[in-house]
Amino acid sequence: MTESPGTKQGELDSSTVRRSLRSSARIRWPYELALLVTVVCLVTGQSLVGVTIISLGIPPDHYSVFGGVADLWAEGNRLLAVILFSFSVVFPALKCCALGWMWFRPMDPRRRAGLGHWLKPLGKWSMLDMFVVAALVGAVQLRGPFIELATANIEPAAYLFAGAILLSLVLSFWIARLADDQSGDEHFIPKLDFSLVIAAWGAAICLGAALTQPILRVSKKIFSHVYSADSAVAGLLKHHDEPLLVILLLFVVLLPLIYFLWLGSMALMQRTGRNVDRALSYLVFIERWAMVDVYCLGVLLVYFKISNFAKAEMLTGFWLILASAILSIYCAMRVRRVY
Repeated sequence: MTESPGTKQGELDSSTVRRSLRSSARIRWPYELALLVTVVCLVTGQSLVGVTIISLGIPPDHYSVFGGVADLWAEGNRLLAVILFSFSVVFPALKCCALGWMWFRPMDPRRRAGLGHWLKPLGKWSMLDMFVVAALVGAVQLRGPFIELATANIEPAAYLFAGAILLSLVLSFWIARLADDQSGDEHFIPKLDFSLVIAAWGAAICLGAALTQPILRVSKKIFSHVYSADSAVAGLLKHHDEPLLVILLLFVVLLPLIYFLWLGSMALMQRTGRNVDRALSYLVFIERWAMVDVYCLGVLLVYFKISNFAKAEMLTGFWLILASAILSIYCAMRVRRVY
């Protein structure tokens, strides 16, 4: 007795619906090793001190992920404490669990692909604590001609945390791609209206202008320091924190500017009838790594942190970054909804 094509195909579909990604992968150990390294670096980076703030006449102040959350909570900034705890502790842990779940557990391919789509856009917010560290180091530099009143130094744990977050982002994109291939779902390209041209190019202008303006002024007694893009670069180079400088320039300046300018151009080209489908698929990928909105929230957290031991004042650059971040979120919501 011969089987009908429909029956055979139905049996084939039912046998592949519940397969795990691990069972279909030819090489498994790189992903599993990377996931293990991510978990170890994440736990270590969260637990140990990431920044040491040295102030004249008082004991050193140590900043860590858990310590930063506790300080914000004790100071009454409970909403910011919850935000930092959620993005820097809860979400990275849940993301690692989700990556392991998607890799090892058999599940419906469409469900797995849907979970991967949630991980990709939210993953960058786990970098919040790293941008808090960067802004702390740049803003807390109170010096005079003959004396140093306050300075902040990066500790190795900060780089462990950053490495864990960046590696988890790469794993998220990779496993989401595998899940998409297994599910067979196709994305349709969004229609971009003229409001995206205004929002994207407006965000680029605001971000570009913010690079030329002071962001924060920190003062204590007769000492004062203005935190800006120039001073941030100079401070990181002076302390030999080149890896952190690369992170800032890449994820807060270069990729966001490319994304904003490219998105505005694609919206105009699409309205003239040109096919921009492939370009938009690359653009969505770049958006996942553009983090001006995350950096803006990090600067806000630093403002409240510094207010504990010095006077902090938000300047023009911060408000320009905030405007760019708001426009960035608007652009992402318009484009990301179909990916």
